[in-house]
Amino acid sequence: MYCTTRYKPFETRSLVSYNAHEQKELLFTYVAVALTVLALCALLTTMLLLGVPTHLQDTVCTTAACTALESLLATSVDRTLDPCDNFYAYVCSGWAQSQNQSVYGSHLREFLADVHWIHTRVLVPSKAQTAQQMVAALYQTCTAVLVGGNDELPSFRRQLRLTGVTWP
Repeated sequence: MYCTTRYKPFETRSLVSYNAHEQKELLFTYVAVALTVLALCALLTTMLLLGVPTHLQDTVCTTAACTALESLLATSVDRTLDPCDNFYAYVCSGWAQSQNQSVYGSHLREFLADVHWIHTRVLVPSKAQTAQQMVAALYQTCTAVLVGGNDELPSFRRQLRLTGVTWP
């Protein structure tokens, strides 16, 4: 005896068969789960929106220094450029045009002015100098050569020899 079974495609076969009442209960369960998920999403969204402070304008700095900096930054931005193409040019080209120098050049000049101001005001004794006084003496000597044309190289060489450093 041969047993023949009729083949049913996988799509038409059901692993579990439900009667009409069970199908209604299953549909009700799916709808209830979907509504619960939607309600939770709405609740979380509401909580997040209520958690955002509404007084953000109170945190803006309005001191004279802040408004001056804001004005400086606003003038440095070149709004004709696309920040996505070249962010540095977008932010700094307005500064370069208004100041006739780059931001780097401006900071370098300010730094050198500070170094000059500090080292020219140090009084350098002839003996028992601190490290800062020695640096100031070297700076003052170099500045005297550059600005005043004073050649202190023989004195500098003599000081090096006294400390044991030989230099041509």
